[in-house]
Formats: sequence, C-alpha cells, structure tokens
Amino acid sequence: MIGRFSRGDEGVGIARAGSRRSRVLAVVITCVVALGGCTVGEGRGGGTEAISDDNPYAKEFRQAYEGAPDDFTKGVLEDGRITESEALEYADRRRQCYVEKGLMDVTINVDGSASWTAPPSIGDDGEREITSSCDGSWNSPWNIVNLYVATRDNPENKNRDEAVATCLRHRNVVPDDFSVADYKTMVSDSAQYAKWMDGISNESSPDYDADKAAALEACLSNPF
Repeated sequence: MIGRFSRGDEGVGIARAGSRRSRVLAVVITCVVALGGCTVGEGRGGGTEAISDDNPYAKEFRQAYEGAPDDFTKGVLEDGRITESEALEYADRRRQCYVEKGLMDVTINVDGSASWTAPPSIGDDGEREITSSCDGSWNSPWNIVNLYVATRDNPENKNRDEAVATCLRHRNVVPDDFSVADYKTMVSDSAQYAKWMDGISNESSPDYDADKAAALEACLSNPF
C-alpha cells in the first residue's frame, strides 16, 4: 500500500505508510484527529466543575469531556489539564489494546505518532477494526492527544494561522507584508500551497533556499 499524507483545516497532518504488515501513523500537530481511549478500565469521570473559566483551553476540555469514550479519559480531562504521566498512561493503554488484539511491534507515543506490524492473518479490514476499536469513538474534534500537544506547545491557545504567518515573516520566508489572510488564502488552495512549499524546500527547485526550507519546516511544525 502506498503511504499517503493529508492535512486538516486546523493544521493536522497524518502520515501512513507501508504494506499490510506495517503501518505508521504520525500526527504533525493535533487538532482534529479522532483518537480515543483503549479498554475502558476504572476512571473518575465526575464532571468538569474543576475546569476554570480562566483556562485558555476551558472550552476545548469541556468539549473533549462530553465526547470522551470512557471513564478513564473523562477522568484525565475533568480538571482541565493533562500531565505527561497521564499522556503516557493513555498511550500505553492504546498500545496494550493493539497488542491484545493481535498487532505486533507496537509503539505509541504521547504526541499520537505510532507504528505497528499487522500479521498477514489479520488483513487490512481486521487491522482497521482493531485500531478503530482501540482508539474509541469521539464526539468531539478534541481528545487527549490533541489537547496534550496543544497545551504543551501553545499554552496560551493563540491562533495557529496568525502564529504561522508571524513566524514565516520573522524567519524571512515571506515578505514583511505577508498577512494571516494571505496565509489562509494560500492554504485554501492545496495545489498552490504545495507548489509554494515545493519551491522553497525541494532541492531541485531553482528557488530552493536551505535556510528558508529549515525555517518553513520549523514554523509549520511549531510556530509558537
């Protein structure tokens, strides 16, 4: 199977590559990807009263809590913060679920990136059923992976598009008058956006610039 890459409206990237026996999932920056919990287990899940209105991510945590698939995830979300140990436990629960259902060489990281090997006996359909079952079903665009990475990298919950446009200007990738509106217009046209990025980062391009290519990667990865 040929690997594919897709980017969501909120700057989320998913990359999957490999054959039936191997799959890789990498979340570049999380906002929209739906990844839930594994096996349910015991959890608190007592409500969101502990989430302060002053929390920059109060709305997102409440949305995630309402859409959470089990008590464990509700318990993690209910105080409006996700610690590294909670993110690690969440990742380990998903890993255990994958292994219990027959996947091999499973690695799951706190940022949502993951890799595993599916035996031929499982097949593509079986593999999809396993990952869907273990990841859970969320009724919200926010989940533990998304919120953990977002609150870690962007604690003030700043607008990502504005941050990217500012970063690109400061790193001299774009002209000084490049605005967030210009960036949104560029991103809205996938062909234009791909051509622009390729012109900067492809070494065979006549406009290739190593410094700008490195700056572009940095700004798109974490502009905050």
